[in-house]
Amino acid sequence: AGRASSGAAAVSDEVIAAARRGDEAALAWLDGGGRVDATFTREGLNGFTLLMVAALYGHERLAVALLQRGASIDLQDSGGLTALLYAAVLDHPA
Repeated sequence: AGRASSGAAAVSDEVIAAARRGDEAALAWLDGGGRVDATFTREGLNGFTLLMVAALYGHERLAVALLQRGASIDLQDSGGLTALLYAAVLDHPA
């Protein structure tokens, strides 16, 4: 699995908050040119992606939408975790 790398456009706090709520409005950022695998820092971990957020909070619909847009399931954050691992550890189907 590869390490996530920083996207060209920074993921805003508003987009991250929308993803945490499972709000598909987070996808509007992608429609505006945001990279589906753009990364950000969360609680001291670098390389976090929107798919990881969707998996962490169990937002299956958002995860599916991100996957349909090309989100990578095997990118790792700086702690070595992937979106799939976040979903599995927390027993989420996403």
